[in-house]
Amino acid sequence: MKYRAEMHSGRGLTDDNLVFLAQKAFTSSSNNPEDYRNMTISWAQFNRENLPGRSFTFWQWFDGVVELMKKHLKPHWNDGAILGFVNKQQAQDMLLSKTNGTFLLRFSDSEIGGITIAWAAENPNKLGERLVWNLLPYTTKDFSIRSLADRISDLNHLLFLYPDKPKDEVFAKYYTPPLSKAVDGYVKPQIKQVVPENLWGLSSGPWGSPYSMFCFPMPTGVNQRNISTCSAGSYVMLMTLWFMSGSATEHV
Repeated sequence: MKYRAEMHSGRGLTDDNLVFLAQKAFTSSSNNPEDYRNMTISWAQFNRENLPGRSFTFWQWFDGVVELMKKHLKPHWNDGAILGFVNKQQAQDMLLSKTNGTFLLRFSDSEIGGITIAWAAENPNKLGERLVWNLLPYTTKDFSIRSLADRISDLNHLLFLYPDKPKDEVFAKYYTPPLSKAVDGYVKPQIKQVVPENLWGLSSGPWGSPYSMFCFPMPTGVNQRNISTCSAGSYVMLMTLWFMSGSATEHV
């Protein structure tokens, strides 16, 4: 009831959600709801002692989830698009039973007020093997720059929201409309999230670390063939061609 009131939502917590929270609060691995029915949480467990291996308490973690939802994710929670209270192993088991490109949204265990995308895909280093990848968690700071729906739209390898809903069917109504044409000769930049396709070959940086880049609508007069305005280095390429074409003198 309190959770629904905080979220101004008719969608409360399921029994599975409550079991997940009990496991976290009591540092337990039991999946049986009856094991927790008569248990009482102490103040120390609730908001004094840090969770195992973490620098924050259970309450700090849960309150971070609620605040993130209230500020940025409430429509998606109400739609049932956010599974949320699932650990990494559970997410892996669920996704590996589905087709590649299936993804789900779960709250981060390691960061206060974080949510991550996990998805199933082929292992690029071992033919026939499938893996579950996890993006670094998004926080309020990330969503103040670009919304969750737009970030999901950016990532072409995300195809189906678990269990099998096409992502556009779920998130398209929240996508930011395409940019309008340039005004007074100025091209408005657009931010787009990218996950490099060759991350498994990089020597540094964790797999699943997305980055954002500015994307620019192609100015009139620039040959669009073989130019990706949202790929690494494209800004330099684009502006070089633009100046060579003489178009830039009108807009500086």
